[in-house]
Amino acid sequence: MAEFAGHPRLQKHDAVFEMLTKLERRLGRGKFQIVDHWESDLDAVGVAHPSNRALLAYIAVYGPEEFYIELEVAPPAGSELPYSVAGDFRSLTFDELAQIVAQHFSSGGLDIQSQTPVGA
Repeated sequence: MAEFAGHPRLQKHDAVFEMLTKLERRLGRGKFQIVDHWESDLDAVGVAHPSNRALLAYIAVYGPEEFYIELEVAPPAGSELPYSVAGDFRSLTFDELAQIVAQHFSSGGLDIQSQTPVGA
């Protein structure tokens, strides 16, 4: 297993580290933070907005050019859940993945057309 800068204890398959490295190159250093709520899933990781951990993208790597993303935002007031799903996307290329993550962070979690309706 490889390593991602600043996260020496992150245990993931090499494809996840390759995706994180490419994402950092595309978005820029410091444009996301690693949030690993899925330690046991070696093929997935979370990336969050650098100053707002509630804006999170759960990313699963299915192959060198196939990704899944679930976008998460803060839950509505009064919710007992820790987050709300803002959308999900399947069978993405890396370029699509990077564009969706950037848009999610810049929009504050709004106005992203999901492949799967929320709540479906």
